[in-house]
Amino acid sequence: MGMSDAKIGAGFVRYLDNWVRGSQEQLAGLYEEIEGAEQSEFPWEPAVAALARLDERRLWKAFGTDELQNLYDWAHEAEMPVEAERFMSAEQARPYIDDGKIPSDVRALVMSRDGERCQVCGSTDDLTIDHKITPWSLGGSSTDPSNLQVLCRSCNSRKGARPLED
Repeated sequence: MGMSDAKIGAGFVRYLDNWVRGSQEQLAGLYEEIEGAEQSEFPWEPAVAALARLDERRLWKAFGTDELQNLYDWAHEAEMPVEAERFMSAEQARPYIDDGKIPSDVRALVMSRDGERCQVCGSTDDLTIDHKITPWSLGGSSTDPSNLQVLCRSCNSRKGARPLED
């Protein structure tokens, strides 16, 4: 006894949602699947819709101008105006999106606020600024001091690109 079309569809949507939360390489792989869908019969419309749910920064980090244009064209072709607009908006926002660099005045404010000490181990050597609540790679702000903390390089390396843990 097989699964119903609705369950297969919902399962595939969950699969796509997990895929788009993956690495840059996984996003590139999904793009390639969509690009080759005519030959492979890959169900590309749900994949385009899944990609359109990504935030603008993640889209422009993962895809170049030509790729975003193709995604726009594919969404437009599939009569998915909201999704098409997301891809166009991501490309247009490229020059205005947070680039991950922490401005010197924000860096100084965070250093002062945190007493120029690592907030994990207390070290005063080899200090860095960390995106504590939401990592920059996941859309966290580099200009909002409440999203930043001082960590030594060692603690920052251990934490990696994970959000703050309680």
